[in-house]
Amino acid sequence: MINGFSANKDPLDGAVGAFVQAIALADNSNDYRRIVRKHLKDLNLNVKEWKAIETYKERVLKAEPHKEIVELDKIVNSSNPVVFDEFQAYFNE
Repeated sequence: MINGFSANKDPLDGAVGAFVQAIALADNSNDYRRIVRKHLKDLNLNVKEWKAIETYKERVLKAEPHKEIVELDKIVNSSNPVVFDEFQAYFNE
């Protein structure tokens, strides 16, 4: 998971982008995008593309979520409204 970064540090260590899963306390998909986008902006990151936005309840109904998602769900709360899994960086477009 990612904690805060210094404003002077490149959070991706020179990578051109990254994939990451996130869980956020949100009322709907638009609220989710707003919350996640704000927290990524605080890390000096921008969203290039969204994939598979669904509620945790929807995810669980489809299949058992990966262990990492279950762990993220345990720590998201009102004082920590968005949590990120490990960023998977890529160095070429």
